[in-house]
Amino acid sequence: MAMVTDLEADPPAIDRRSRAPAGVRLSWLSGGLGRLGLGMWAIWGSMWVPAWVLVLSSLWPGQVAAGTLETIRSTGVIRVAYRDGSIPFAYDDEAGRPLGFSIDLCTRLVNNLREQLKLPTLRIQWSRVSAQDRLQVVSSGKVDMECGSTTNTAARREQHAFTMPTFIAGMKIMSHRSLAAGGLDDLVGRRVAASNATTALQLLNQANQARGGNSIRVIEVKGHREAWKMLESGEVDAWLTDDVLMTAYRATSPQAGSFVLSRRFLSIEPYGFVLRKEDAELLAIFNREIARLMRSGDYRRLYETWFTQPIPGQNVNLNHPMNEILRAHLQLPSETLPVLF
Repeated sequence: MAMVTDLEADPPAIDRRSRAPAGVRLSWLSGGLGRLGLGMWAIWGSMWVPAWVLVLSSLWPGQVAAGTLETIRSTGVIRVAYRDGSIPFAYDDEAGRPLGFSIDLCTRLVNNLREQLKLPTLRIQWSRVSAQDRLQVVSSGKVDMECGSTTNTAARREQHAFTMPTFIAGMKIMSHRSLAAGGLDDLVGRRVAASNATTALQLLNQANQARGGNSIRVIEVKGHREAWKMLESGEVDAWLTDDVLMTAYRATSPQAGSFVLSRRFLSIEPYGFVLRKEDAELLAIFNREIARLMRSGDYRRLYETWFTQPIPGQNVNLNHPMNEILRAHLQLPSETLPVLF
């Protein structure tokens, strides 16, 4: 069950597998018509109109998006999901309030939406979700968007819309220094943790299928915290997920020096905020603001706050410099991934 809290969105103080190739846009308008009851009529305002007129208007992307914006305007609330434990993108402080790079970036998008809608009282209703239900809560309408560290993949785009990349990570292996796994071949016969409903788990399963069996002993876990605890305690030999997430957990451990990351990316992981596919207008508003933040330098300053300085509530510095692919994306932010991808 999702946890819901109300917080004001105050203005800031101051894989190679199943990934979109270069040049492929990350969002499309959904369309298509179902069976229409052409003989039926319905009331629209004070008029009787054929039911198919209302069906068409409800299926037209612009109209559906306007409906979401109208709901936000009428309620004064935008409902946002986040995945706790995804340090430094989204996690709870001691009081249970969400913190993180994605939380800050999402708040800035809502600040801009407040101005666009001329709705100064617009507030965020945060919902804590898991890796398993983070997409479902969006598609079901329980929330309006998800802000965290969700990778934009071709399979996920079939059901959801993604903003332009908000971050670009790379998947790596973390293991004890005595193993120092450099690639998937080094994991054969080893116990490897991966969170369920993630691209890391998919990659491990694909690797086993390619080898014709379960040569890698995949241990499914519920989340990053569990994976790290198992690696730290020696219950697993390695952990597979995005490099920046593992760096964050390693930085909080007194045994940090005992664990090493593989050097090469096993896949590229472009993160995006998740919306319903029909919310084209809302998506466009968010994309314009993301691009503005990247061009203005605000995004880079936000990055430095969370990745090169001590992060709130953790008292650790990740010392995680921006990778070349993300730097290229900042040069020309768009819904199309950089050529390097």
